[in-house]
Amino acid sequence: RVELFGIVEDSSGADVFVDTQPVANVHDADQLIAAARNLGPIDHIVTAQETLLEPVAKTREALNIPGMSSATVRQTLDKSLLKSTLRSAGVQTPPDRIVTSKSDAIRFLSEVGFPIMLKPLSGSGALATLLIHTAADLDHALQLMQPSLDRPVLAEAYLHGQELCLDTITI
Repeated sequence: RVELFGIVEDSSGADVFVDTQPVANVHDADQLIAAARNLGPIDHIVTAQETLLEPVAKTREALNIPGMSSATVRQTLDKSLLKSTLRSAGVQTPPDRIVTSKSDAIRFLSEVGFPIMLKPLSGSGALATLLIHTAADLDHALQLMQPSLDRPVLAEAYLHGQELCLDTITI
């Protein structure tokens, strides 16, 4: 007795849904809220796309639908906040620092040495994550990423070993 409704930018493949609501931008929470209201009473809203987690959470909050809060989503997607949360729960994480300038990166390197990782604070998965082995790598990465107060990046000590990734759906 499950009926699937979709909020879509592109209606191709929308035939799996009982009804759809088109929007110009699925990343705009206000558009999602309006579209969800047009679909009628909704019990759950889900997404499998990481970049939609926050607008979907805001939509659920606006419509009083149970689910992860937008504050929790932000805390999870912001790599620095996530690491802080993990450390406070006793989970060891590599040393890191928020970098807003080349001098920040150099200070961090003086503490941990090469190699390091540079990554956007709120990137999706490993998107735009760079492994830095040399000063030339660092210069190139900083030119690409252009860290600033408005656009900080996370510098993190690189740890050698097996990497494990875990995706979960929890009900």
